[in-house]
Amino acid sequence: MSAFRAIVVPVDFSGSSDAAVDYATALAADCGASIRLLHTCEMPLVEMTPYRFAVPSSMWEEVREAAGKRLESVRERVAAAGVEVTAELTEGPPADSIAAFAEEVDADVIVMGTHGHTGIAHVLLGSVAERTLRLAKCPVLTVRTPSSQESR
Repeated sequence: MSAFRAIVVPVDFSGSSDAAVDYATALAADCGASIRLLHTCEMPLVEMTPYRFAVPSSMWEEVREAAGKRLESVRERVAAAGVEVTAELTEGPPADSIAAFAEEVDADVIVMGTHGHTGIAHVLLGSVAERTLRLAKCPVLTVRTPSSQESR
């Protein structure tokens, strides 16, 4: 098996995501790989019967702008470690976007954080990591942090 060349790291700005970025950065440095950071914005659909609630486009732009700034900060952190890195901002369902992006860039591996929800939290919140694992055509390595670090 050859060394990794391209590592996709989905970023949701959580503690688990930070841990995945750190892990992927060390892995990339060891392998001489590049990192492709990805943040996916998904505006939740809100329906109130019999009316539909439309999110103003100005609010959506503010969300994208704020996410872009935070993503750039993560990109700078990885670059400061001497790793080649790019950052992308997309829209859509996270797992679908992650799997499609990894295929598009011919990623060798996806390194992503997982919140480790169990029980009812898993049922209600679902698992982006689990769905990505099912959809991705490349290996998916998950990184979990203790719950005490999740709130940072």
